[in-house]
Amino acid sequence: NYTSGTVNTLQYNDSQGFERVYGYFEARIKASPGGGPGQTPAFWMPNRANNGDDGHSEIDVAEIPGADCCGAGRAAWFTVHDGFGAKRYGNYFYPVLDEPFVPRYWGDDFHDYGLLWMPGLLAFYIDGVERFRTRELVPATPAYMVLDNEIGLGHDTWSGEPDAASYPQRMSIDHVRAQRTQIKRSEEHTSELQSP
Repeated sequence: NYTSGTVNTLQYNDSQGFERVYGYFEARIKASPGGGPGQTPAFWMPNRANNGDDGHSEIDVAEIPGADCCGAGRAAWFTVHDGFGAKRYGNYFYPVLDEPFVPRYWGDDFHDYGLLWMPGLLAFYIDGVERFRTRELVPATPAYMVLDNEIGLGHDTWSGEPDAASYPQRMSIDHVRAQRTQIKRSEEHTSELQSP
């Protein structure tokens, strides 16, 4: 048996927790070293209005699955789940194809994983560089932040089968930030980021 470590900002009452719709969200994370099988270090934002962490209505700011088919700790995935189970939209970035990451793992050092969430736009960042953006399936209801190093995720194809030889594992978090964005309205009524 293995235990997953989780930290979240779920709002349990009026005086505790944090939920927000729109803004810039960032976490500086050192993922599990070596991309060990059976684990998926992640920074994600489920939508409690749609049953929270059931795999629907969530924004995966970055997931780093340990299975060979999904990057084995070398790929950071950015995904949007629509909340209805019928559609899924996602993309991924393989750092092994890009300097300076060859042939390193995301867990070799700290990296900043960020999300700019605006009406009709999601933009995903790693170390201050935009890696992916979409205007499809953008949620418009509050979400909370979750940082975890999930073990197994209930199936082997995403995270891989846990291997006792690769444990114990650790995901380190340096900071977590949430900022409001200022939206500038032009004469055409389009939105752009004024400052994160």
